[in-house]
Amino acid sequence: MKFLKFFASSVTLDEKFLMFLLCNALSNAYKNSD
Repeated sequence: MKFLKFFASSVTLDEKFLMFLLCNALSNAYKNSD
């Protein structure tokens, strides 16, 4: 958990947003493959 907090505080907002978009795209692709 400490590592996660450190990681979260070290990445910028832009990087968090990009990761969010990436996770969204992956989950959408996973749902569509059903």
